[in-house]
Amino acid sequence: MRICLISFDYWNYDFHIVDELKSKGIDAHHINLRDYKHVYPTPFHRIGNFFGKLFLKRNVKKIAREKYILKELSALGTQDQILVINPELITISTHQEIRRFTDHYIAYLYDSIKRNPVDHLLNKDLFHTTYSFDPEDVKNFNLKPLTNYIYFNRRSFPDVDILYDCFTVISIDERLESLNKISECFKKEQLVSKFVLVGKSRPTRAHPDIEFSEDRINQEEMHEKIAQSKAVLDLLRENQTGISFRVFEAIGLQKKIITSNQHVRNLDFYDPNNILIIDPNNPAIPRSFLETPYIPIPNAIYRKYTLEGWVEKVFDL
Repeated sequence: MRICLISFDYWNYDFHIVDELKSKGIDAHHINLRDYKHVYPTPFHRIGNFFGKLFLKRNVKKIAREKYILKELSALGTQDQILVINPELITISTHQEIRRFTDHYIAYLYDSIKRNPVDHLLNKDLFHTTYSFDPEDVKNFNLKPLTNYIYFNRRSFPDVDILYDCFTVISIDERLESLNKISECFKKEQLVSKFVLVGKSRPTRAHPDIEFSEDRINQEEMHEKIAQSKAVLDLLRENQTGISFRVFEAIGLQKKIITSNQHVRNLDFYDPNNILIIDPNNPAIPRSFLETPYIPIPNAIYRKYTLEGWVEKVFDL
């Protein structure tokens, strides 16, 4: 079987899908748009593209990137299945060209349609199946539900000392006010938090207990900090209801979860011993939640959310 993944792998999650497929003996390839580097012949071409985008709605860089996709597909040849993640990055005409390379073209949305509009691609006979991680989008656009996944194969991080009661890392956005309130809760309860903001400069209004970094934290560092913590904090972005990768990282490392996502209550791995759902505008973090041990998820349920279970569902393996 030949399967191709097309995505812009912003956070280094997607390549794990191809690795999992290869481990099953499948001829799998990844067209990672992050690898495409556009080179302008001269500075004047760069300036020309700027004004082209501004006045003509024509982006030379994006046009060249889509030609790159088709060139890579032409080299690979016909595929049994093609999966595109967050297809809003690609124009309808290019999707139509991609579809010619397969009899089964699949789309997966792991951002909400309100945040990354993709409704212009729906009901166009482009995709044989369209999955979404966002329950509201599933309901409103008649999509197939599919959560994110545990992208690594370990259920624990052995021989690591617990240093923090809770850990999270988030970008600087509308969630900062909630993070400030939660940081104050931890301070009052004398709990140890490690909350990290990532951005260009530290906001002056950030709680003093919140750390700041200009650099993104890679996956290994993320796993290490989660392993050193009793719990992981998951704060929903605006216009999102889907379950974030942060939740699945916590499940994979058997850590408790403090989340503002009410929808987690509807999933079969939900256990109030392991998951505390909070009001981000008025958070309450009882010490008792962090003092009780984590209860492992039954294997049959856990496997559904592993990458192996995910690819088996998406590609009907």
